[in-house]
Amino acid sequence: MLTLRRFPVVATLTISALFSLDVHAEEEKHSLLVEATAPKQVFSEQRPEYLHIKNVLVTREGTQRLEFEVTLLGKMPINPKESVSIYFGFDIDKDSSTGSVTAQSSNFGQDVGFFIYQNQGDSKFRVTNNSVDFKGRQRDINVSKFKVDGDKISVSVRSELFSMFDSFKFFVSVSQRVFEKGKMVNETQISTTPVTVF
Repeated sequence: MLTLRRFPVVATLTISALFSLDVHAEEEKHSLLVEATAPKQVFSEQRPEYLHIKNVLVTREGTQRLEFEVTLLGKMPINPKESVSIYFGFDIDKDSSTGSVTAQSSNFGQDVGFFIYQNQGDSKFRVTNNSVDFKGRQRDINVSKFKVDGDKISVSVRSELFSMFDSFKFFVSVSQRVFEKGKMVNETQISTTPVTVF
């Protein structure tokens, strides 16, 4: 009889513990929509509509995982005429003295980042992951999946760096590189979001 009475109690504790974990996981998930600055110049072949960012939605899916959805002002062609790159830059510790200087902001110290890019004549977009030496260890930033579909670019990113601080700074930018006879003759940053704390 005593053994039979213990099982329901154990089951109740287990269910409570699981419920507690689910609630905690839901509390970690939150999102932020960042609007890009409206373009000042008229769209052109050198500055096409699809290389201008409309907004970026970032969602924390867990302590180490982020989801980004970038919305462009136009649909990305399957084979862009020129090479295209989308860059995601992070100031993990929000300290401008510990990262590299960027043109985005004087108080942004870029610690780590990654590119999604498609080279001229290539048939698909690719990703370059990055890493940084932090507190004596090499920390990676890994892109587990990404998709370019019309005016949407979605990407999932995981790194233990995201769990080391309550918040961080980031920006997203889109650039175009022009090649002639295999040699790059021009690289232009077309659009960028403001540096944002998330």
